[in-house]
Amino acid sequence: MKKIINLLIWTGLIAVSAAGIYWKLNSNKKVIDERAQAAQVRNTSVLVTTVKPEKRALGGDFSLIGTLRPARELAVMSEVGGRLTQVNFENGSSVRKGYVLAVVDNDLISRQLAIARINLEKAGRDTDRLAKLASTGGVPQQQLEDARNQVENLKSQVSILEKQLAMTQILAPFEGVITNKSVETGAFASPGMKLADLVQVSKVFMRVYATESQLTVLKTGQTVKVTMDLMPDKPISGRISFIDVKADPSQRYLVEIEMANPGNFRAGMNGTVTFTRPAAQPVMTVPRASIVGSVRDAHVYVIQGDKAVYRAVQAGAISNDYVEIKSGLTADEWVVLTGQINLSDGAQVTISK
Repeated sequence: MKKIINLLIWTGLIAVSAAGIYWKLNSNKKVIDERAQAAQVRNTSVLVTTVKPEKRALGGDFSLIGTLRPARELAVMSEVGGRLTQVNFENGSSVRKGYVLAVVDNDLISRQLAIARINLEKAGRDTDRLAKLASTGGVPQQQLEDARNQVENLKSQVSILEKQLAMTQILAPFEGVITNKSVETGAFASPGMKLADLVQVSKVFMRVYATESQLTVLKTGQTVKVTMDLMPDKPISGRISFIDVKADPSQRYLVEIEMANPGNFRAGMNGTVTFTRPAAQPVMTVPRASIVGSVRDAHVYVIQGDKAVYRAVQAGAISNDYVEIKSGLTADEWVVLTGQINLSDGAQVTISK
């Protein structure tokens, strides 16, 4: 009987301990769940910084980075096929317009041309003699016409051979410097084969790309300041010679600035062009960093209570780090400056102090 009582006591103690453990575990689980729910609530709020629109006068000088290109550049090619009997240039050679750069073997064409000229001269004399005879009825008129046709055919043949002979001499079309030489004397040139490049750098062009708002203050003939990376302390004067009428895929317009080459500029060098823009009346602006997407389809996140609302705005002029806002915002609204990457329309936000 005593053993049974002890067994019952131990069984009760075990049951009480198990119940206590179960209660404790359940209580801990409830605390953990509550903490997880609180953390989840906190994590749905995005930390952002904000800024209000402010009035600014967008104007003054602005600069664009560009690259030099030569005034003229051309691939020197052979128009006819044959062995090169002369190659009169090297890389770096300065040549004048009309200089004989190379000569293709023309011995056969020269001989054909000499024969054609002799035949033409003889045909001319024969035609003159037949003309005298025809005037007295000594020969049929048809024979005279055939002789005259023969003269015309020979003239065409001489003209063609003279053209072919001229094409065997490859002349410099303009003054410049030879680069990328790819042939030597004795090599065989095929029609259309590139022999070298001819580059004219006595005058150079700086190519930059301007936005639509920057383009409004630029015009051809306008004088600008160019600072080359090679000579940062010696700016030189340039002149806008070309403004493209069509934007590239990034909605920027090509602008070319013509400038004299002092002798040490090379195509491909980089520099900075400074344009002068008069200051305008103050307009409402926001930092460029607050714009979501492109300026052409501008959006911002506006703070409403504890939420960020995605809103379209109309952007105007751009100057340095600020963008004009023509419509879509009021001066007393707050817009998100940083943290947009984690936002969506209507997202809950926490504003950083």
